[in-house]
Amino acid sequence: MSVAIPAQPVLRQPVLAASLRRAQPALLVAVIVLAAVVRMVGVGDNPPGFFTDEASVGYNAYSILKTGKDEHGDSWPVLFRAFGEYKLPVYIYSLVPFIAGLGLDETAVRLASATYGTLAVFTTYLLAGALFRKRSVGLAAALFLAITPWHIHYSRTGFGELVSFLPFLTLGLYLFLLGVRKNELWPLAGAVLGITLYTYRASWVVLPPLFLVLAVLYRKELQKGWRMPLLALGILVLFGLPIVWHLLSGSGDRSQDAGLLSLNLGAWDTFKRFVTEYRSYFSLAFLFDHADNGAITRHYLPGFGLLYRVQLPFLVVGLLGLLLNPRRENLVALALLAVYPLSGALGNESLISSRTIMGSVVFAMITAYGLILVVSGLRQLNRPYGQAAVGTVLVIVALLSSVAFASYLGRYHGEYPKLSAGYWGWQSGPREIVEYFLSVEDEYDQLIMDGEFNAPYMFFRFYAPEGCGKCVIGNTGRYDRRLKQLFALRPQNLVPEYSYQTMRTLTYPNGDHAFSLVEITGRAGS
Repeated sequence: MSVAIPAQPVLRQPVLAASLRRAQPALLVAVIVLAAVVRMVGVGDNPPGFFTDEASVGYNAYSILKTGKDEHGDSWPVLFRAFGEYKLPVYIYSLVPFIAGLGLDETAVRLASATYGTLAVFTTYLLAGALFRKRSVGLAAALFLAITPWHIHYSRTGFGELVSFLPFLTLGLYLFLLGVRKNELWPLAGAVLGITLYTYRASWVVLPPLFLVLAVLYRKELQKGWRMPLLALGILVLFGLPIVWHLLSGSGDRSQDAGLLSLNLGAWDTFKRFVTEYRSYFSLAFLFDHADNGAITRHYLPGFGLLYRVQLPFLVVGLLGLLLNPRRENLVALALLAVYPLSGALGNESLISSRTIMGSVVFAMITAYGLILVVSGLRQLNRPYGQAAVGTVLVIVALLSSVAFASYLGRYHGEYPKLSAGYWGWQSGPREIVEYFLSVEDEYDQLIMDGEFNAPYMFFRFYAPEGCGKCVIGNTGRYDRRLKQLFALRPQNLVPEYSYQTMRTLTYPNGDHAFSLVEITGRAGS
């Protein structure tokens, strides 16, 4: 008598796909938590130091919180004069609740940026899923952005203008795509994209061509439900008018001072420079090797690229997939790729990753699309081989990405503080100087901090918001033998003309001499 042995169940593709779909919410939460941890842990201490732009937005938010006015006494401004460059308002107003809860310090200023960076991971998930019509692409894009050096680096700084730009941009585009099916969402998309204009000046450059692309690609839907698009356009115009008025007012703006035209080149030379700079933002060297040119280590981790090399093959596949399947959403993705370098190429500096931060999202989405295309192609193979190939590719990608990610974090938290605390980095030292000044204020007639910072007076406002009446900016040129003075000077400004009594010495994380807090005891040799 034979006994029939029941066949073992086979894990079929639909069952596997359904399981993955059910797991996606949990995976998305895990990705967002990862993004938040990487961006927020230790954010007050690394980057090392605190740049004057960070102090400026922090103090202006504090002033708004306390008085409803900015540092210049303007009530609830739309544009903050700051150093005369007119900072945009979204990030400064966003800082108010952080400072209200945590106080005026570095952590509060940078934590707001880290929050925007984490939010961008979620909005990238939404946009990528809508563009490529697959939540798996959205999830992969969110994961790539969560671990991308380019995005992590700026999310941990107080440069919140450029970080806040990304979630508003991606959310606005996502709402526009939803509006194709539910056109009552278009006014909301117009409002979000209008707010985007007040996050970062790069939006002034990239949004107009993107609007043109969207208008051409979706012209039938826009014409069919014309009332909602017209309302959205009216909202955008209302948001844009104050900016246009500001630019035409002649008051000066950073976009004009730092623009390509400020170089005063001839028309042909200007065009050639633009083309050269534009192309350079697609170079492998910029994306995978050394990021920014120059010594300004505030903008990058020296010796490390903006993206991981493991992304390169999937970027190529993703780009080919976009080009070979020119449906409307793919053309939108290509438009995002095409406009991302504009704010850098139209500037007066070469290869600057801050102005082109939009690329971190664009490359994350295209990488994710390429990965899913590869996985989808391998699934077409005979079942055992296809499943094995998919598993092998995913394991290899996970391992290589994890190793690269761990290497980046190790260098960022290990070497970066030693490489970037100096003058061309985060200019560490003002906090310790001002804190020491306040502790000994009653003992001196005048407290003088070295003037070789960017807008150094802002550190007095940030670290001594209640005032430090004896604190001034200068160097040994302010010496007055009739006064009891304390100087905080960089080593090169300890001129041999005088004799000094050192009260305290400050060093950078790498051990280099940063500042000496000294009293001048008289002329040398006298």
